[in-house]
Amino acid sequence: MDKNLIRSILFAGTVCLQTVIANSVYALPPLSNSPLFLGGNISPNVMFTLDDSGSMQFEIMPQELIIQSVRYMFPRADDVYGGSDYSNYVVDFDSTNKYTTSLRSSHVNKIYYDPAVSYLPWSNHDGSLMSNADPTCAPHNPMIPGKGCRNLTVNNTQTARWLRDNGSLSSSSSKTFYPAVYYQYNGGSVDSANSYTEVEIKSSVSSYTGGTNRLDCAAVYTCTYNEEIQNFANWYTYYRSRILLARAGIGRAFAEQGNTMRVGFAAINKNTETIDGVSTQVIVKGVRQFTGADKISFFENLYEYPLRAAGTPLRQSVDYVGKYFQRDDNKGPWSETPGSSGGAEHECRQNYNILMTDGYWHDTDDPSPGVGNVDNTAGATITNHSSPATPPTYTYTPELPFADSYSDTLADIAMYYWKNDLRTDLDNTVPTNPSDPAFWQHMVTFTVGLGVNGALTALPTGSETWPDPTGNNETPAKIDDLWHAAVNSRGEFFSAADPNVFASALSDTLSSIIARTGSASSVATNSRSLRANGRVYQARFNSGDWSGQLFSVPIDITGTLGTIEWEAGALSLASGTINPVSRVVITKSGTDGVAFEYSNLTASQKALLDQDILGNVDNCGLERVDFIRGSGFHESTGSGTFSCASGATINKFRGRVTTKLGDIVNSSPFFVGMPSSGYSDVDHPGYSAFYTANISRTPVVYVGANDGILHGFNACILGITPGCSAAEAGKELITYIPSMVYANLNRLAERDYQSGHRYFVDGSPMVGDAFTTSWKSVLVSGLNGGGKGFYALDVSNPSNFTAGNAANLLLW
Repeated sequence: MDKNLIRSILFAGTVCLQTVIANSVYALPPLSNSPLFLGGNISPNVMFTLDDSGSMQFEIMPQELIIQSVRYMFPRADDVYGGSDYSNYVVDFDSTNKYTTSLRSSHVNKIYYDPAVSYLPWSNHDGSLMSNADPTCAPHNPMIPGKGCRNLTVNNTQTARWLRDNGSLSSSSSKTFYPAVYYQYNGGSVDSANSYTEVEIKSSVSSYTGGTNRLDCAAVYTCTYNEEIQNFANWYTYYRSRILLARAGIGRAFAEQGNTMRVGFAAINKNTETIDGVSTQVIVKGVRQFTGADKISFFENLYEYPLRAAGTPLRQSVDYVGKYFQRDDNKGPWSETPGSSGGAEHECRQNYNILMTDGYWHDTDDPSPGVGNVDNTAGATITNHSSPATPPTYTYTPELPFADSYSDTLADIAMYYWKNDLRTDLDNTVPTNPSDPAFWQHMVTFTVGLGVNGALTALPTGSETWPDPTGNNETPAKIDDLWHAAVNSRGEFFSAADPNVFASALSDTLSSIIARTGSASSVATNSRSLRANGRVYQARFNSGDWSGQLFSVPIDITGTLGTIEWEAGALSLASGTINPVSRVVITKSGTDGVAFEYSNLTASQKALLDQDILGNVDNCGLERVDFIRGSGFHESTGSGTFSCASGATINKFRGRVTTKLGDIVNSSPFFVGMPSSGYSDVDHPGYSAFYTANISRTPVVYVGANDGILHGFNACILGITPGCSAAEAGKELITYIPSMVYANLNRLAERDYQSGHRYFVDGSPMVGDAFTTSWKSVLVSGLNGGGKGFYALDVSNPSNFTAGNAANLLLW
């Protein structure tokens, strides 16, 4: 194929292509590697609400294991958590006592020491870890060393009331015991002491059985005495009780976050105090950008806030957080400068409440706000002021899985602050997302259970109902109400007792918030849109995780927009369903187009992908290619490492939680249907035959993204395009990775990419018809901020879009 001839024809004979090439050559790349307008990016508000009830002191979980008010596994120090505490009733250390064996086994007591788990010290605000606990003086509370410590390597003698094998309490008496002990469950009745094997961690025993996750042990499955006693000491100091475990997981999850959120801190039993100029309860500190001194302050509150022997007023806490987000003063959460006057208010800001608890709300200690049966009552009609306003209005209609027949539940309060416009004086331009359709000012509640489970395993449907959570009983229905509250407010719920699972799940929750919020900035700063066949194709981007969206929205002859038909990033590129192997991904290797596979790349391209962003060669290019193709196998939203095929161990790649479609910032979508140049055979012989042959070709919308790829999506319209199906509309058909972006491709997989964003395929594609040895529809585009140069593809016939045809599809 004469590529020089193609160039000359495109430059000389096709006006629209001259235009796009000129734009590619002369457009100055941005000075920043992120969109300049993101200097005013609207960070989400996140209020973290801690359960500071007395039960968080307990060293036993779940709640039903507690008998005779025995809540501790070790004799406690006075006021060890900075507030009041409970009677010093302790589980005995007698190895023939069924309570000793069962409650000192992680098989039963979900927060007791588990030899298969690595117990890391708490995270500091900067992600570093606190010091390992000293086994000879392991602090009872790492933040209050004055409360004393325990020597875990020798016998201890202390006074308490002890839980006997018959379920009764002894009188107050002194007992000598060895503290570093756990019991391995062997099967059989969990209530029989004979079902367990005692393991004392003593220097006289040289090895202990660990597990595959014991990264602190040099030998897999087997740990030395020093490794085991250190792990037990860390557990004692940092994980022994519900509050210690919760703080460990919360701290780890928040330490991983950047400064893209504004975070506040609340505690469910917090008394009335003036916060940012307004008297309120529950709120300890209003939202602030999660950086610098304010991030440090969050960690201080998280680790040091005192616990009292108090109840669990969950309903009241959600109500007060909701009232906080209703504030309309200039020091409130809508202001650009919360806590200080003078800041502008942003009506598009999103608000989240993360409620963490270990327990159950009761009518007696959790006064009802009196909202009624909110989720079974129709809502007011709310007008959408976004552009485009899709949908133009919203009215909540009671139905499953939201509605039930009970009043004043936690779910009702969560629904109240979701379905009602919290700031009627502001325009309703809050960005929506697949999880949350609310465009008005509202609060989304995420609920986090600490090792508690409800009765339901699936959302109720049909004739099923939510169980009744009202009353003073501690039933699984109360935990289902936690889930129901998250469902009603379009949040999420999880419960975990394992500290690593807890931290990972909370980290995923925060990532979900960031992913939702990224859509916020993109609505106000969305990319250009275009019309074709009664559709608007609108590109957006998410600066929270640098993902992209491409919407198809119907438009009638009056210019009125309809309901979104599809979003390309949520279809074939959705993180949970994408098939990286079946994608048509092509690139330029040498002088020709090839399938984007590691084995097809040139030596120089492989070398660029075989190193990290610091230039360290790790020969992990094969895995980076898989990542760029859409594989999530080596991704993580937290920390961790993996081994490449080369044998090198590197950090896990950044997690792409929602979609593998990268951010679309400056690239405008381009719709291609039937050939449209309108040439006559008189001046352009053969064009009419080309037109006739392609009049029914599959319509495609093309757009560049900063995942290093030009994407082409099926733009067929159900009921209009022959043969179009719901499975095909919006599906990705072809992708192309220009050779000019290889120098930065390795950056895409880096864990810190959120703060190290780069432009890649940032130019706007255009398509025109041109003649070489035959007529073709030729796509030409540049990279804009992604680099110098441009490329051309033959997009005449989408049925030819295969990886095996890459050499013919790439023109130059």
